[in-house]
Amino acid sequence: MRMPPTNCHVTSQDHKAIICTTPPGWGADLDVTVTVEGMSSSLTASNSVNGTFSYDAPVIDFIVGNKGGDASGGEELRVYGKNFGPQRTYVNLTIGGQKCENAYWTNDDPIFDNKPYIKCPSSPRTTVDQKNITLNVAFSTSDMFDKWSVECKVGFYGGHEELCADCGEPELTGYVCEEDGLTLPYSYTGWWRIMEQVTNDAGELALSSTAAEKCHEEMTTGTRSECPTMWPCMPGYACLGNNTCEVMYDQESVRCSDCADGYFKLNGQCAECPDKPWVIALGIILVGGTAAYIGSKLDKKKVNLGIITIGVDYFQVLAIFSSANVEWPQELTDLYNILSAFNLNIDLAAPECWQGADFTYDQKWMVVEITPIALFSGAMVLYVAKYFWKKFKGRKARLHSHAPKLFGTTVTIMYYTYLYVTTKTLSVFNCQPTDPSDGFQYMTEVGTGDGICYQDGSMQQKLEPYAYVAFFMYTLGFPMFCGFLLYMNRVTCYKDQVMKAAGKNDEELKACGTYKFRKMWHRLYHYYKPQYFYWILLVLFRKFMIAVTSLVFRSNTLFMLSMTLLVVIVSYALQVKFSPYMSTAEYKKIVDENSAITDAVTSERMMQLNMIKQQSNRSKAAKLGRESLINLKPKMELSFLHNYNTVESSLLFSAILVNLSGIMFESGQLTGTYKKGLTYFIISLVCGSLFYFTWVLLTELWTAFYPDKPFLGMPCLNFSKDADEEEDKIRESSLVFDSNPMVGANGALGLSEADGKKMDFLEKELNKMWANVAEKDKLIKSQQEEIRSLKKGTGASKFAGAAANVIAMNKKKKGFGNVDKRKTKG
Repeated sequence: MRMPPTNCHVTSQDHKAIICTTPPGWGADLDVTVTVEGMSSSLTASNSVNGTFSYDAPVIDFIVGNKGGDASGGEELRVYGKNFGPQRTYVNLTIGGQKCENAYWTNDDPIFDNKPYIKCPSSPRTTVDQKNITLNVAFSTSDMFDKWSVECKVGFYGGHEELCADCGEPELTGYVCEEDGLTLPYSYTGWWRIMEQVTNDAGELALSSTAAEKCHEEMTTGTRSECPTMWPCMPGYACLGNNTCEVMYDQESVRCSDCADGYFKLNGQCAECPDKPWVIALGIILVGGTAAYIGSKLDKKKVNLGIITIGVDYFQVLAIFSSANVEWPQELTDLYNILSAFNLNIDLAAPECWQGADFTYDQKWMVVEITPIALFSGAMVLYVAKYFWKKFKGRKARLHSHAPKLFGTTVTIMYYTYLYVTTKTLSVFNCQPTDPSDGFQYMTEVGTGDGICYQDGSMQQKLEPYAYVAFFMYTLGFPMFCGFLLYMNRVTCYKDQVMKAAGKNDEELKACGTYKFRKMWHRLYHYYKPQYFYWILLVLFRKFMIAVTSLVFRSNTLFMLSMTLLVVIVSYALQVKFSPYMSTAEYKKIVDENSAITDAVTSERMMQLNMIKQQSNRSKAAKLGRESLINLKPKMELSFLHNYNTVESSLLFSAILVNLSGIMFESGQLTGTYKKGLTYFIISLVCGSLFYFTWVLLTELWTAFYPDKPFLGMPCLNFSKDADEEEDKIRESSLVFDSNPMVGANGALGLSEADGKKMDFLEKELNKMWANVAEKDKLIKSQQEEIRSLKKGTGASKFAGAAANVIAMNKKKKGFGNVDKRKTKG
């Protein structure tokens, strides 16, 4: 576009020259035509060297950018100067050799008196450097302008002659670029910066595989030797940003993956070491040994330990929540870690804190997995050793009598460690991505240091074969073993539970055929009603499902919690519907429902022969002054709150609420007061359930040792309604034998006449013996009263009376309990 013909205002002229003022215009090499008195003469570039006219070329004075020179582009630029022409013409603005698209001429800036300037709406992306700018406007081209420099602004980074790389959202990328002119970004909270190789020592481009994948493309052109990459930490709070770690994590470890000195790994997170870690280990050993000793004594006293199993199962499930990928408040995390003691968690012993110790995760893992094998092997060694010791001592009978307790105890320990060992086994497969993902998966209990999964040579790959063996041998093998054993002996288990409710002794159990099985395997079924002897399999299945659910649905925490909640709710529903646990208050009902079994097992002859043994024990008790064997008392019945089914239902309901709270915390909808309120509610709930469990346990123990005394004066224990009547019946049945039921018409029970006469004679003698026992019972009570009186200072005269009674009693000793052998010959 050329300038249209325009008159030049003549200010003076003569025969040699014409002087005029040019109008505003544009262009170069414009034709000039002079007309004088109708005569014209044209001067063009073709007919005269200096016959054309050109306006002055545009000159750039300065440039204004709304970002101050952004190499990333997208910046609005204003180019000010002169000679831009009187009106809009074609504009071509280049910055560092790159054209600014859609640049145009305008004069809308009142600050500069509406003088023409060039506006570039969006500057081109270019490298960081001083830039040369050229402008073509008004059909003329300006000289080069070299006073404009660009750099990377906030949100971008880049060095000399590099294009700017976009840092993105720090929460998602980990790059923090909060300054202008940044050449190297730093890491965001929860992230760690790692420099990756770009060039070799010779300066040649040699990208590592990680650099090619993780580095910004702008940083891999060879302009720098290393490029920054950002990696999320696990757990995220370990990294504080700018490659610094929380105090409990090692500052020198990459991605804060290791614990600092004085800290150890607990459920995948670093916790402070105790002042004296050996005290914890010693305490665990002492508590375990004491618990084993008390359990052994209670087992000998036939105390039902089902309440302990219920409590341990409940607290083990709660402890599992500590390893779930849930944003628990710190108070709840600490509480769950404490409860992990019920799982026999080896991490609580803090082996890393022991002086000179350097335990790694794979070493601790192997210890846990070897424990069941070591227990069984130890039991076998003890069994064989004791067997040969008995042989060495010359024993010929009961060489295997120690086997039931050894293997029964081993099964019990394996049951209590099942959930922890299963969880630890599955932890090898519990690989999760970081948040956000870095493209890899890591073992949640190890972290990003040595916990990378599915990579050749990694710890996870080394442990995986052993984990498969442990899974099939223990996680699946132990329940299958228990199920097979119970199924093959289902009749024995049923009958044995009926015998337990009936209070049968060892002789009767031997006659029933359940004695040997009970002695070795009773821990598998002794807590349940006869028809639910298999319930331990459902408990193991519940533990298995909780452990597997946390593995299979690990990538979606909310869904994992929902599936766990489903498992617990189904368990709760089954518990409420069937009430499988057998409490002492239910013994009578069970015996009544299965009277046919007890009747078939216990014959009248066995009752009579057993009575002889009981009378003998009572006579011995009379001599020793033990009233408990003389005065037979009915068993005390526990209240509703002490019923094992009530306890199990209550604890399962508590677990449901804890699980629901996890879903609430993970939803991210709780803040401030609501979050604190829910936290304290769950803490109160767990502590309340612990108190309830402890109260029931202590009550159970008190009842076993002191059946005649109330527990701390609480009305939680009640005698049966007809206690007095039952006691009278016991007395009467022990003292009076009016007829011999064993001898019926025609020997209905198969007894000979001689046997019948012997039984009649024994009955009479037993009645006489029991009469003597009753007499001595009264004498003992009288002496006890005199002793109490003497202690109160009533005088020594009464003591003489007591001594006389003792002397009289000793004179009768020879006739007590003796049977004239001559009379038994017939």
